[in-house]
Amino acid sequence: DAIKIGDICFFYFIIWSIQQKYQDFQTKVAEYQQNAPTMTEQVRAQKEQELQAENQSLQKFQQDAEQSIVKKQQELYQPLYGKIQTAIDKVAAENGYTHILRAEALLFISDEKKGDISDMVLRKLGVEPPAKTEE
Repeated sequence: DAIKIGDICFFYFIIWSIQQKYQDFQTKVAEYQQNAPTMTEQVRAQKEQELQAENQSLQKFQQDAEQSIVKKQQELYQPLYGKIQTAIDKVAAENGYTHILRAEALLFISDEKKGDISDMVLRKLGVEPPAKTEE
């Protein structure tokens, strides 16, 4: 039998779910706006409270989903981060570096890139760095 591989995007379902909930909420808001003029004050106040509660619930669902995505990304990347850190530590020790700073955290970076150890770390990980292009 031939091997057949499929893939699935977990985040697609989260986004789809948020969109569905948002569309449902928008439908309820439109219905409320259409029917509000004929509602009694008590019914209108109750519907407004329900819509506010649903809006808060939707916002919380979206925040929870975003946090879930970030947490899952951290879990998936953790093994890679560990390997990269080990390679950085080895390159630093082998080349006499006392400090290694993340370039994106620096306020100023020299154009000379004399201290950039990125290619050495890639080689330590068994990856050949891409060829440098002249700019």
